[in-house]
Amino acid sequence: MAGLYDAPIWTMDEPAGPRAYVITGPQGELLARAVRVPTGRPEPRGGGALPYADPHAAVDESRVLVRVEGPDETPLFFVDRAGNPMTELTRPAVLAPDGSRIGHMATRPVGAKGLFKAFSSGGRTTTERVVHDGYDQVVCTVTGGAGAQGQDCTVTDAQGTEVALIEIRRSATSQKRRSLTLKQRYTQLPEPLRTLVIAAPLALELSTPQV
Repeated sequence: MAGLYDAPIWTMDEPAGPRAYVITGPQGELLARAVRVPTGRPEPRGGGALPYADPHAAVDESRVLVRVEGPDETPLFFVDRAGNPMTELTRPAVLAPDGSRIGHMATRPVGAKGLFKAFSSGGRTTTERVVHDGYDQVVCTVTGGAGAQGQDCTVTDAQGTEVALIEIRRSATSQKRRSLTLKQRYTQLPEPLRTLVIAAPLALELSTPQV
């Protein structure tokens, strides 16, 4: 059975509640889970151990750390989003299982009017997000809306080649949630682009306020 890194198409949804994601293949097979990890310390600078767990932070949206793990609970990577997506443009980071930085996603400034629209909509507007690797080099760009049903995103590499499509739809399990389907054009991309493309739907979702 194909794993998360090998499946060309998969869907991420929140059937069990906010910030608890399940990733399934086209036949409904489980490929991975994304589990929120309560945190109590700032993100480590320059890699290193992950923050210590703080059970009192489980409902705090000012920072969300999610562990993506295979069906056997083996950690694949983390997505760490600091900042409140209701009031600021966040920069979710993608971390390796050992806590070292793989890359991050940042919203490209589009002028005062564009920034106002992004803030006022909670990030739910057509925009461009630039994905950097651990050396701050641009490896891909995510263009499109990150909001309600029908606002899909295209993922292009640094040369402008489309490598994936992210379809955003209303979740079948809740009217207040979304499902995101990643359709990859290529499944054998070089690292870190491969992991950053796979992490892009989760990074988008964590940049969108919970309702």
